Amino acid sequence: MSTRTSARLKSSTKADPEEHPESAPAHRKRGRDPKGGPTTKITGADAAAAEQLENELTTEVGEAAKPQRKRKRAEHPPVASASDDGKNYWLMKAEQEDREVTAHSGKTINTKFTIDDLEARTEPEPWDGVRNVVARNNMRAMKKGDLAFFYASGGSGKLKPGITGIMEVVKEHEADFTVDDEDAYGYVEPGKRGTADKPQWSLVHVEFRKKLSAPVALKKLQEHAGAGQPLQGMQVLTNSRVSVSKVNEKQWTFILDELIQEVE
Repeated sequence: MSTRTSARLKSSTKADPEEHPESAPAHRKRGRDPKGGPTTKITGADAAAAEQLENELTTEVGEAAKPQRKRKRAEHPPVASASDDGKNYWLMKAEQEDREVTAHSGKTINTKFTIDDLEARTEPEPWDGVRNVVARNNMRAMKKGDLAFFYASGGSGKLKPGITGIMEVVKEHEADFTVDDEDAYGYVEPGKRGTADKPQWSLVHVEFRKKLSAPVALKKLQEHAGAGQPLQGMQVLTNSRVSVSKVNEKQWTFILDELIQEVE
């Protein structure tokens, strides 16, 4: 990707706080699945792992520090490396193919959500339905103005998993309102939702920024992930089950400048 493309991307990012009002749009009932598809849905085995991780990872950003015993650092800390301007970078997955699932209410839901769907939104999009503790904690670490790669997961035939666009976090985390929506795939049984003061699951709001003229395929990312290479240790490549993952500044810049051909 040329430096001109990189400059256009940076100039297109909305930095003026007035362009992103703090008040979120009224929540709307939506009969669709969580972003990231099956990688976000918690299973019986995942539930046990989530309970263990819950005791190891910080679950509330900005919570006052509490005295505690020294303990082993979690394998996947939630905070990404910040750039010189304070931005963090992320990668967020969504299903790119039609896949029908059944909600708690019995309603059939199509799980597909693409960069084109995001571009068509007229208001900030809530990234709801994430039911993985590491992914949730990554969202809780996000700050307004952070940038994220939109990653199309799954795919068959000509469709391959990979990065298809760029979006911006325009509102920081809040409780995921789909936990009690029986028409949503992210529905959670009572007793497992947390409380109003300490919800178990969170979401952030994002907005479309750029669509890539050609996706950066997973295979291409893997080609640069060896020892000593720019994408070594990139979380999406080391933990494919996490639908919201960290991207450090070095990885972000390499993908932006070397792997992305052009943006629309």
